[in-house]
Amino acid sequence: MTIQSCSPDFTTNFANSAIASYSQVKPEHFQEWLDSAVNPEIISLNVESLQGTETFNRILYSDDIPRRNDGRITDGILHRYSHLEGGGWFCSGIDPLTGQPSDWGCLKPDQPYIQIERKGFGEATKEKIIKYEHPFKTPTELFCLRIPLTIWQLIGDRHHIPLPENIIVDSTGEALGFWQWVIEQPIPILITEGAKKAGALLSQGHAAIAVPGIYNGYRAKDKDGIPLLQPQLIPQLTIFCEQKREFIFCFDQDKKTQAAKNTQTAIAKTGKLLKAQDCTVTVITWDFSHKGIDDLILEKGQDCFDYLWAKRQTLREYERSLYTSLNPYISLRLKQRFIGEDLKVPESARIIALKSPKGTGKSEWLADRIIEAVAQDIPVLVIVHRELLAKELAQRFGIEYRTEVTPSGQLIGYTLCIDSLHGKANPPFHPDSWKNCWAFIDECEQVFWHLLNSATCQYSRPAILDTLVQLLNQADRIFLSDADLTRIAVNYVMGCLEEPSTPWVVVNEYRPPNPRRLFHYASPEALYADLLNCLKRGEPQSGGKASRLMIHTGAQKHGSKWGTSNLAQLLQAQFPDLKILVIDQETVGTSGHPAWGCMGKLNQVLPLYDVVIASPTLETGVSIDVQHFDRVFGFFSGVQTVEAVCQALARVRDDIPRHVYIPERSSQRIGNGSHHPHSLLKSQDRLFKVNVGLLSQANPLLALEGHSPQHLQTWAMLAANHNYGFKHYREEILKQLEGEGYELISSDSLDASEEQAIKDMIKASTKANYEQHCQTIVDAPVLSPVEYERIKNAKTKTEAERLSERKTDLIMRYGLEKITPELIGADEQGIYPKLRLQYYATVGNEFANDRDLAKIQKLAPDGKVFLPDFNRVTLAAQIKALKILGIERFLDPNQFHTRESLEEWFSQVLACREDIRNILGISIHPERDTPISVAQRSLKQLFNTQMTCVQQKRLDKHKRIRIYAMTDPNAHDRLQIFEHWLERDQQNRALNEVMEMAA
Repeated sequence: MTIQSCSPDFTTNFANSAIASYSQVKPEHFQEWLDSAVNPEIISLNVESLQGTETFNRILYSDDIPRRNDGRITDGILHRYSHLEGGGWFCSGIDPLTGQPSDWGCLKPDQPYIQIERKGFGEATKEKIIKYEHPFKTPTELFCLRIPLTIWQLIGDRHHIPLPENIIVDSTGEALGFWQWVIEQPIPILITEGAKKAGALLSQGHAAIAVPGIYNGYRAKDKDGIPLLQPQLIPQLTIFCEQKREFIFCFDQDKKTQAAKNTQTAIAKTGKLLKAQDCTVTVITWDFSHKGIDDLILEKGQDCFDYLWAKRQTLREYERSLYTSLNPYISLRLKQRFIGEDLKVPESARIIALKSPKGTGKSEWLADRIIEAVAQDIPVLVIVHRELLAKELAQRFGIEYRTEVTPSGQLIGYTLCIDSLHGKANPPFHPDSWKNCWAFIDECEQVFWHLLNSATCQYSRPAILDTLVQLLNQADRIFLSDADLTRIAVNYVMGCLEEPSTPWVVVNEYRPPNPRRLFHYASPEALYADLLNCLKRGEPQSGGKASRLMIHTGAQKHGSKWGTSNLAQLLQAQFPDLKILVIDQETVGTSGHPAWGCMGKLNQVLPLYDVVIASPTLETGVSIDVQHFDRVFGFFSGVQTVEAVCQALARVRDDIPRHVYIPERSSQRIGNGSHHPHSLLKSQDRLFKVNVGLLSQANPLLALEGHSPQHLQTWAMLAANHNYGFKHYREEILKQLEGEGYELISSDSLDASEEQAIKDMIKASTKANYEQHCQTIVDAPVLSPVEYERIKNAKTKTEAERLSERKTDLIMRYGLEKITPELIGADEQGIYPKLRLQYYATVGNEFANDRDLAKIQKLAPDGKVFLPDFNRVTLAAQIKALKILGIERFLDPNQFHTRESLEEWFSQVLACREDIRNILGISIHPERDTPISVAQRSLKQLFNTQMTCVQQKRLDKHKRIRIYAMTDPNAHDRLQIFEHWLERDQQNRALNEVMEMAA
């Protein structure tokens, strides 16, 4: 069946004939509904014009309405509703709980009530027009409008569901039983606000219901006004959840800030309740000027709505878009292969933000702006998040890098890593020297995330934040550029400025006409098998010539199976004649290595090699333009963010196939792991207060305050976005790549035996290579304190210096005379923070506050802290939580535990599981966890140790008890380390006491 579109002349088609046909509706009322793109038959079945006492009967029928002794409604209420006597139109529908016509409905009076709001006993301060009236003292329901058979058929055809046989159409033209049919069918249901909008959507062939107000899909209070423990969906909406269907919100797109926030809150709360019923929730939004969906359909037609329907977002995508979408700021949309000189910046623009796909010439356009500034003697500053990238961009932009700047370069400007944006950097940065400059922040999303979360900025972060704010306020122009630009970055810069500035935002929506092919694999072994095939068989289009590969990986450590080092050794062993180059943080900083100094000349260096294997060092900002490689491979482990993975795959600009393995989920998490900014902020604030409260007991003079909320809020939004990406890692990466124009191809899985063979080979190779690496560290000479400090701070090191530095660092860290390969491996796997926590929670507990206070003094000498850093370096709250958790009982090898003996402990843990998750990062699930599983997971996650089942006792033939106790094979090493740390802390305290006495 063909679905007719609503077009601009919709009302004209029915103006003369249809209105006259429905005598129960006044022409002006009928016309109003036609102007909302509602089918005339739907209007006839649901709308009637009322006059006089009829209007009162539809609104004032509840038994709960206050009345006088004679039964008449009180004068105050009659006065409030006196305007109803002038009449209006009334709309009701079907009660889905009974399938019968509902008394409840909506009246739009011809003369609306004007509500006057006053402050105290003063004059009126505000007038509010109440356009719609609903039955007084009556629980709200849904608008489930009556429909004719033609509309029912449209809906059935749309969802390919046959209609019931023998449908009864009554004398009014209503097809009876429609809503019962909807309840029984798993078809999507649109939820909108207001009966007319539901009518417009039904007219388009969609099952649509309406709430009278955005918050009326659920109730937070009972009929007596007492708050419920948990909000509940209204019964009329709950009944539609039985089929676990999809609900699509289609609320107004309000331009008023507060109204828009209310809509967002209502969708979030109602959507959460629907999801709790195992339903899918999506949201339709639009950028057009039309506020309501009925106006949009009337003006733009059905094709436009079908487009919006196809582009609807999941509830989570919608919530993310509220703080990431650039739509409110977009000044110009383009669809250009390259950003060219025709993109002229308005003279009045101060914040210039450019979002354009990777490889569309963003950097070249920025380079032209730099040339433009230099020609006018305007100093330029290019800020990035990596030192190597700063050096690369310095060459591309024709300026100098910070540490290599000449006197003339100082006048022109330079590039620098944001880590150095403070007065104590070497050389120091002084923002006063950059008045009226043009500031360029390329890859700004990653720059701001690095600024707010990286460990390298941690102890300079407050100074960097203050310097950045001062710099931005002194800049004449601020350029932001990123392929993944979001509203977060733009809002952040706007929030840093003292004078309001409207951003000029350009979005290039170009997509390549011929998509690149991207093969994604179910396992890294399957990807590796294809990589080997490419190297063995060569490229068919070049007559079997050996493939030249660019390989990206998420790791560089020697113990990583798919890291740069192990992949290079594996491939070199199998293909001795291959020329392989490894580019990672170590190789580019190791003098004499082929990768040393390559970052500024990649397009000259890379063609010299058959295979290039790169860590995230080559993740962003560089452009490999040389047409040398045949394929790009990516072994991603979940360490990088979603955006970083997509950036890495785009470094090679050539349209060659991509082959990737992406894990389904990443183990990474930021803060408490939430993907809601509010939850992250709340968690950080609570953790901060707990830490300060505990440390204030040790130092009553401790006075700390959080840094500017603008920085913390931006951190929370970026962290929430990344947390969601980590949780849905593969799905989000593939979705983003598809949006960038890739053709996604699922590659065949390996045969189980073949996959196992590769696993065994990789495991054996990694083990051998790693043992050799560890042994070279063990054999390296120990450095003197002076030599250690020199090498540690050197930008470039030899391989021998790097090995000696690593060994010396381990000796200093653990205090062991003998460094073993096992200790090296444990350290690289993150044992140090776990040992440290165990030490300060047990043996060294009396020194825990000393340690925290010393860290705070270094972190915030002026008492101003960035909350995530403060919570990250302090242990007070964690130690307190461990005491509440009673973790020491499990560390004693002489204590034995069973599931039954831990029941009381488990109940206490469940009662404070939210704090345990926020403080210790341990998630506890009451419905599926047991006391033993929580104890074991806590020990493993916190201290990298676990109990062992030391005995089993059978009570009867159906039940047996397992007895657990701590049996740590590395207990001796731990004890040695703890003894060293205890001696160190005792000496430090004694030294501090002597210094205090001397002072």
